Amino acid sequence: MISVFGHVAGSPPDLQTEGTRGIVTAMHAHGVRRIISLSGAGLPSPEDRPLLADRLLGGALRAIARSVLRDAAGHLLVLRESRSDWTVVRAPRLTDTPPRGSYAVGVVGTNRVRSISRADLADAIVDQLTDESQMQRLPLVG
Repeated sequence: MISVFGHVAGSPPDLQTEGTRGIVTAMHAHGVRRIISLSGAGLPSPEDRPLLADRLLGGALRAIARSVLRDAAGHLLVLRESRSDWTVVRAPRLTDTPPRGSYAVGVVGTNRVRSISRADLADAIVDQLTDESQMQRLPLVG
C-alpha cells in the first residue's frame, strides 16, 4: 500500500490520522501488511541529528503549521500501533523540476538536501516497497 495524501486548504485537521486509520483497517481486512506513507520533513524521527539550521526551520514549521505537524504525528502513531510493516518517507520541499535519477536517503542532520523533484520522490517511495532496511523507520529523502 502506498499512501501519499495530505492537507490542502480546508482539510479537516485530522485528515492524515483518520485517513491512515481507515487505510490500516482495510489493509488488515485484506491481509496486506506493507504500507509506505508520505509525510513532510518536519515530522521528527528519533534517529534525527538536527543541526542549528534544522532546529530553526523546525521551530518555524511548528509555529506556522502546528496542526499539520500534529496530524502527521497522529498518523505515525496509528502506524506504530498497527501490526503493519510501515515506512514513513519524509520529504523536504517538492519541486516540479526534471528528475535527477538519484536521491539520498538519510535522517535530518545528515541529509542536507532541502528539496526533491516529485518524480524522484515517487521513485524513492516505490523503492521502499521492496527495501526492508527502512521498515519501522522514517527516512528523509532528498
